[in-house]
Amino acid sequence: MRSIKYQIAGVVLGAIFLLAAGVSFIIYRGLQDQATALLTQKLQGDLHMSMALLERQYPGRWRVQGDRLYKGDMMINGNDELVDSLSRLTGDSHTVFLGDLRIATTVKKEDGSRAVGTRATAGVVDRVLKQGQVYLGEAMVVGRPYQTAYLPIRDDQGNNIGMLYAGVSREEVQRQIFRAFGRMLVVVVSTGLLIGLFINWLIVRWVVRPIQLVVGAVEKLG
Repeated sequence: MRSIKYQIAGVVLGAIFLLAAGVSFIIYRGLQDQATALLTQKLQGDLHMSMALLERQYPGRWRVQGDRLYKGDMMINGNDELVDSLSRLTGDSHTVFLGDLRIATTVKKEDGSRAVGTRATAGVVDRVLKQGQVYLGEAMVVGRPYQTAYLPIRDDQGNNIGMLYAGVSREEVQRQIFRAFGRMLVVVVSTGLLIGLFINWLIVRWVVRPIQLVVGAVEKLG
């Protein structure tokens, strides 16, 4: 009878493990989808807020003079303080583009230097500079995947002359998801084990033990 107990316990715990694995997978996929949707919404809001701050802080029109971008009388090229202040405010990485060229950015290259002089990807350029629309979604930023938002910068004639960007590294997003998933996984596994132990106790009490009593009685009669 002892072997039956172990077999029942193994079956119950195995079923609980499979159920916990399925629930964990569903939770993980849900966390990914929810995190991406919330982050995209945040980036869009941060981008419009950043543009509004620039409009208020630097009055005047956006204009191109040679290879330089100006907002009013303020030259944007190499203006690290501008993008750094936006990054501190929102927690995102920020970039100002002249055309598709990064001219002020908090994004870093592998050597740790600012990625000034690098260019946006073709998909972003097509949607923002050519079509004049906001780009929301994943994009490669200096060779690494980011969750991003890009907004066209227009001159006083309505021409798309640059872009304002906000984004977060997908690597950082995944770290946050794994942290949240790890906390939820502990809860799921702990709950599953408790339920499994309780079900096993019920089976032993109401199934195995009566069988043991019947077998014992039969043996005595024999």
